Amino acid sequence: MNRGASAQRPVLRQAILFLAAGGLNTCFGYAAFAVCLWATRSKELAVVLGTAAGVAFNFATYGAVFSRTGFARLPHFIAFYTTVLAANIVLLRLLTSSGMNAYLAQAVFILFSTPISFVTMRTLVFPKPAEARSRGWPPRRAT
Repeated sequence: MNRGASAQRPVLRQAILFLAAGGLNTCFGYAAFAVCLWATRSKELAVVLGTAAGVAFNFATYGAVFSRTGFARLPHFIAFYTTVLAANIVLLRLLTSSGMNAYLAQAVFILFSTPISFVTMRTLVFPKPAEARSRGWPPRRAT
């Protein structure tokens, strides 16, 4: 077996686990969004509330996927979700202003954000310790 194929296995396994966890997280998050949209009739508020409801749940499942648990990565995770939230609101407004139903527009956003989320989670939010150190994280203490 060549070295390239064996090096790809962990990434493939991680991608499959990410999609499984993401499927569960997406069902939870989309249900929270739909309920909030139905209850508030405000797509922006529904996105904010749905995202807030999913953050703790998603942090636990994605931490397991990338074998990184503990709260040290939580600030990175929250920063990531804040960025996703902003992009979600912008795209949701854009799609609904062109006449698309808000429920469908949210589903479209999920399709586009999934591969970007995997790469970002794997490289920036839950990097392997050696990868994090090569990016200067955590910062070295002054001696």
